[in-house]
Amino acid sequence: MLVAVLLGMAVGGVALYYTLNHGSSAIGIGSPSDNGATGNSSDSQPANFTTLGGQVAVTDAELPAGYFTENGTTSTFACGSSPSGAYLVLTDQNKAGDAVASVTISSFGAETVFTPSGSCDVGSETTYITFPATSQISPSPRSGQSYEGLVSMADGVPVTFQGTWN
Repeated sequence: MLVAVLLGMAVGGVALYYTLNHGSSAIGIGSPSDNGATGNSSDSQPANFTTLGGQVAVTDAELPAGYFTENGTTSTFACGSSPSGAYLVLTDQNKAGDAVASVTISSFGAETVFTPSGSCDVGSETTYITFPATSQISPSPRSGQSYEGLVSMADGVPVTFQGTWN
C-alpha cells in the first residue's frame, strides 16, 4: 500500500513538473520552446510575439475585432510595405528572404486559416500582412478577448504570436 502511494505521488509530481515547464496552448496552437529568439515587444503593444528559428518575427499587430466576423466573406490577406486597417508586422532578422504560406488565427477554440491573395515575400524591408474588413472568423471575436496565431513560412519554419482583439 505504501509503495502504491509513493508511486502515485512520484507520477503526479512528474506530471506537474512537465505541465509547469512545458505549458501548452488552450486553443490549439502550441507555443514553441523559448530558444532565446524572442521578438521585440513592449507593454504598449497589443500582443506578445515569439519567433521560432530566429529569422522572421511578428513584431506588432493591430487586429480590430470588427474586421473579423462570422458573417465575413474572405479568408485571404495581402502583403505590402505599409500598414492598413487590420495588420501584422513581419521582419526578417537575417534579411535572407522568405515567403508567407498562410496565417492561422485561433479564437474561442476555433482556428481559421488565411491564405495570401498574391505573393507575400519577407525580405530586408518590413512586411505588413493586411486583412480586409470582411475577414471571416467564427464565432465573431469581441474587443478585449485573446487570440493566438501562427504564420506559416514557405521554408516550413512557423512563427507564433498572441494578443488581444482591439
